[in-house]
Amino acid sequence: PVAFTYTVVGYVFFDWWFSGVLDWVALAGSAILILLLFARQGVIAGQREMSQFGALVNSTADMAFILDERGRVQMANPALHHALGASDGSLEALELEHFLVLGESMDFTQLLEQARASGWSGEVMLIRPRGGESPVLLSLNPVRHSQPGKRLLAGTAYDLTLIRQREDELRQALVEVGQARSALAKLNTELEGKVEVRTRELEGTVKDLERLNRELKELDQLKSEFVALVSHELRAPMTNIRSGIELLLERFPDLQQAPKHSLALVQSEVERLSRFVETILDFSALEAGRFPIELAPVPFEEVLQLALQRFPETSQSRVKLSLPERLEMVQADEAALESIFFHLFDNAFKYAPEGEINFQALELDREVEFRIWDTGPGIPDDQHQRIFEMFHRLDVRDSREVYGYGLGLPMVLRLLTAMAGRIEARDKNGGTEMVFWLPKVIRVGEPQLK
Repeated sequence: PVAFTYTVVGYVFFDWWFSGVLDWVALAGSAILILLLFARQGVIAGQREMSQFGALVNSTADMAFILDERGRVQMANPALHHALGASDGSLEALELEHFLVLGESMDFTQLLEQARASGWSGEVMLIRPRGGESPVLLSLNPVRHSQPGKRLLAGTAYDLTLIRQREDELRQALVEVGQARSALAKLNTELEGKVEVRTRELEGTVKDLERLNRELKELDQLKSEFVALVSHELRAPMTNIRSGIELLLERFPDLQQAPKHSLALVQSEVERLSRFVETILDFSALEAGRFPIELAPVPFEEVLQLALQRFPETSQSRVKLSLPERLEMVQADEAALESIFFHLFDNAFKYAPEGEINFQALELDREVEFRIWDTGPGIPDDQHQRIFEMFHRLDVRDSREVYGYGLGLPMVLRLLTAMAGRIEARDKNGGTEMVFWLPKVIRVGEPQLK
């Protein structure tokens, strides 16, 4: 058609050019052919667009259909055929009320009138071919520019089954959440009640413990005061007994060996008891904060010799000293340091009656380290901390063989703590090593401790 039209039009214009006379009939025919050609192209474009639109409607999962004015199906897409279990073309002339169920408040006549007037949309039930109904969202709208005398309706139906299932599941989940929340609230109430009861019990227990603690402190205070009082009262008799024995030994040097030995033994025991009384008094004063601690530069070698002189010569001869060539002074209280040396050597002599007692002093950056070790039976690992507790002994059965009351090491710990020192027990070659540290005196020009 296009080539024929172009040929006719070309011939008309060639004839006009060749003869010089315009053939109006041929010209009118050419114009008609041109108009028909344009009309044909428009029809082809419309058919193509309608074909694409039809493919779109047929491929959608939503149900689509055309109704006449009586509500009978004129056209339907495959989705509606599949939903109703019908073959292609078998739905034509099927009335709407045969496959849809409306609510009680509306009938199909009202539905069609409202749809033709302004359109209608709402939820209805779709009758399934195998029985049962499914909810769908139905939309009906009048078809504009339809054939004269025909009032068609275009309808779509969206299946709401999956949405309703999800809503039911969500509703069930909300119910379960509500039940769980109620159960949780009940458990929370029960827990709060139990916590309240337990809290009252704990408050009562705390009050009882506080009362017992106060009573124990009062008893401990009374015990300390009683021990200090008894020790103070024993000091004077011990001094008198010791002085009397010394006077007897001086005035009667020719006493027989047996009485003389007995007096010497009594004198030794009186000395030991006197040291015990002095230790108790010093410990009580330290606990009460009345023990005078005056820190000053102290030459520890002189204090060490003073402490060793309190022991018999046989014991002093067992001590092996290892001192640095240049002895630094320590920042300490002289009396407290002498008491520390005395108690540590006293323990070493008691638990290692034979063999050497070694003493070593090492100078560190900010401290002086002192070590005293023996060849005694040693201390179990689980007792390294407990030996610094008051009245604690490794085995009370050894009190018959090794005298002592478990006050020496606690006294040492408290004196060192008061002088910014520290101490620990170690094992060495099967014996016991006591290591303690004291701050050393910083020389002029050396950096000071913060």
